[in-house]
Amino acid sequence: MICTENLPGPFEVEHPEVYQLEISSACNLNCIMCPRKYFPRKDTKDYISLELIDKLIEEDSFKGTYFLELQMSGEPLLHPSFYFVVQRLRDALPNIKLGLSTNGTKIIEHIQSLKKLDYITVSVDSITAYSDIRKGGNLKLLMAGIKCLQDNIDFNKTSVDLQLVELEGWEDQLKHVQNEFGDSPFNIRTVPDRSLTLHNEVDKLPVRNTPCVNPWWSVSIQSNGNVVPCCFCFGDDIILGNVHKASLSHIWKHSGTLKALKAAHTPDSGALMPMICQKCYMRSPAFLHWNIYCNSLKRKI
Repeated sequence: MICTENLPGPFEVEHPEVYQLEISSACNLNCIMCPRKYFPRKDTKDYISLELIDKLIEEDSFKGTYFLELQMSGEPLLHPSFYFVVQRLRDALPNIKLGLSTNGTKIIEHIQSLKKLDYITVSVDSITAYSDIRKGGNLKLLMAGIKCLQDNIDFNKTSVDLQLVELEGWEDQLKHVQNEFGDSPFNIRTVPDRSLTLHNEVDKLPVRNTPCVNPWWSVSIQSNGNVVPCCFCFGDDIILGNVHKASLSHIWKHSGTLKALKAAHTPDSGALMPMICQKCYMRSPAFLHWNIYCNSLKRKI
C-alpha cells in the first residue's frame, strides 16, 4: 500500500505536477558523478524554445504545479535567452515557486535574473578536490559566484542551498563547506550519490519492487519536449509523450506508456522497468521535491 499521508494534496491528481522543466540539456562541465553520458537521446535539443514555453503556458500545463525547477540534465544558466525564460515564467505563473540548480559558473552574469527566483541550489561538492570532481570547473569562479549571491540576493525572498553529492570523503568536504559558509545565510545540504545506479556497480544493486508515487503524481519535461515520469529519466528510456505534439493534459490522460508504468508500480506487480525503476535508490523523487519545498521555501511564504 502506498502511503500518501505526507503528499501536498490529493493522491489521484487530475493534472500532474511538472517537477522539472529542462531549459538546457547542454553543460559546460564533465563531472565524475554525472549520468548524462549513460543516457543518450535520439532527439537532442540543447535548449528549450521560448515558443514551447509559451505553448505550455497557454495550455495551462502548470496548473498542477506548486514548485517548478528549471533543470534536469544540463546547466540552466547556459540558455541563451535565460533572462526571457525567467521573465515569461515569472509573469505567467506568479503563484508558482521557481527554482533551479546550477554549477555556479554563470552566476555573476545572470545575477539579476537569479534574484527573481524563489530557490537556487549551487552544486559545490568539494573545496579541496573541486577540479577533480567537477572537471572543467574553477573553484575561484564558483566562490566568486557564491559571493555574488550573498551580496545581491534578498534571503527573505530567495532560498539558496549549497549542495554536496555524497561521494567518497564527502563528510570531510562537508566540514570544509561548513567552515567556509557556516555563518552565511545559505542552507547546506547533501544528496546521495546516484552514480551508483548507473556505473559498473549497477548489477550488484538489489532489485527494488517497492512502488513509487511519481507515475500518479508528477512528470518532468525535457528540452526536446519529451515528457518523462521523473528527474532520473535523463534519456529516452520512458517517454510518456511529447508536448510539441500534444498538450500535457492529453498526455497525462491518454498515454499508454503511463498506464503501463502505473500498472508496473502497483504493489506486488514485480514488473518494474529493468534499469530506471528496478535499480533506483530513491522511490518517489516527488517527495524530495516536497522536502526541499518544506525545508527551504515554505518557511518564507
